[in-house]
Amino acid sequence: MKKILVLNLLLLTGALLRAQQYVPFPSSGVEWTVAYYFTHCDEEVIDTTVFKYQLYGDTVLSGKTYRKLGVVQLNSGSSTPAIIGGIREENKKIFYIRTENMHPLGHLPGSGEALLYDFGAAVGDMITHTSYGYPVSAIQHIDSVLIGSSYRKRFKIDSPGPASEYWIEGIGSIGVGLLAKLTASPACGAHIISSVCFTENGNVLYRKANYQDCNATLSLTTPEWAAQISISPNPATTGTIHINNVNPSGGIQAKIIDYTGRVLVTKELKQGNNTITLPQTVFCILILSDKQGRIVRVEKIVGG
Repeated sequence: MKKILVLNLLLLTGALLRAQQYVPFPSSGVEWTVAYYFTHCDEEVIDTTVFKYQLYGDTVLSGKTYRKLGVVQLNSGSSTPAIIGGIREENKKIFYIRTENMHPLGHLPGSGEALLYDFGAAVGDMITHTSYGYPVSAIQHIDSVLIGSSYRKRFKIDSPGPASEYWIEGIGSIGVGLLAKLTASPACGAHIISSVCFTENGNVLYRKANYQDCNATLSLTTPEWAAQISISPNPATTGTIHINNVNPSGGIQAKIIDYTGRVLVTKELKQGNNTITLPQTVFCILILSDKQGRIVRVEKIVGG
């Protein structure tokens, strides 16, 4: 009986996925927010830059019609978007082509048309994004997720690097950002790209849980007792951090996440002085929450 029940559930899940109405990629009225965290070569200080992408009118590039893609760098002093390319959809495939205009991070690599997403792909498919064969994404798993009032397909992507990556129909990447596969990288130093938020017609349809708003705000108002907790060293050159001056009966929980929102470590701080071994990552975020689950402190940690 148990085997029959499991089989019926699998069949029902497959039927729902097949019957689910496809959500095409948007053509207007949307905004993607992406945060870019980086260190300059041998410097240890983390810089944060936030970009907002929007779609504008039609344009013809290389004989094909695209929606113009513009980007604004938050707090740059300018609200005028830089048009950095075009996006179009064909047979559930989302294509991007860059223009000669400069992205705030510098020229995006590559030339010609690139495949951003393939929402018609199946589990096990390998998606090659550019004509020169790199980068490549593998479709690891497909399920459904509630966005607004309807369900959309969600694709778990097994791609190189430590970040968790997911694609959602009608949105794109909710892991490492709209153009992460094609975003310029620094010549030295380290960087992490994180999708923050997606809005449509002013409504927030998706926001990563570790952000407080669509401007990539991480920090909250910290209570005085939480501010007294010491966190060191940072950078964590030995691969561990010490969290001291903690009230052992306060029910404080520490959580280490990466900039995709993936939880790497959790630990209840039951002692006045605590030690946490960090995962092998360049940057991570330490979140302290009280016994009610309220976030009371957020710290960016540079790995060793």
